Amino acid sequence: MYTRLPGVNLAGFPAPSTLTNLSLGNQIATSLVGIARWQNLQRLILNQPLDMIEWEELTKLPQLIGLYLGDFCDLTQAVRLPDLEEFHIHTERSDLQLDLIPDLFPQLKRLSLSCRGWAPDITPLKNLNASLNLYVSDASSVIGLEHFPADRVTLSPRPRTQSSRLCPASATASASREQR
Repeated sequence: MYTRLPGVNLAGFPAPSTLTNLSLGNQIATSLVGIARWQNLQRLILNQPLDMIEWEELTKLPQLIGLYLGDFCDLTQAVRLPDLEEFHIHTERSDLQLDLIPDLFPQLKRLSLSCRGWAPDITPLKNLNASLNLYVSDASSVIGLEHFPADRVTLSPRPRTQSSRLCPASATASASREQR
């Protein structure tokens, strides 16, 4: 939803109680207070800053497994969401507090960082869930990769190496042209 909502919070917002996915843009200008009435909510996309009261509202969502936050992500206000499995952050902020993630979201199975040009230090995440899949996109570089098995980290765009610049068919075609 990308329109200003009537009212100061979501308490009176007309939506079915069976709502499972909700996307709120930064133009809504409405507090998340009242979101807890959607007990079936599984995934929430937010592009607005959250205060401590709004983070507390999220703890009242027993089915919430996926949280997607935009540029306004400030984890110092966050509260523990022990059942959260997917956390996606899209931000240009290089001061993102990744060290808070293991305590706040201990059961994460998937963490996605869209860095938009900054270099995250993922070292604080090394003791998080052993089955964690980490996706890092648009980072200028990534610090701490050595702490993770290669099959648990996906970089996008993937780093280019000499062997990955040409696919095998292209390399073969190029070599046979050179031999002629």
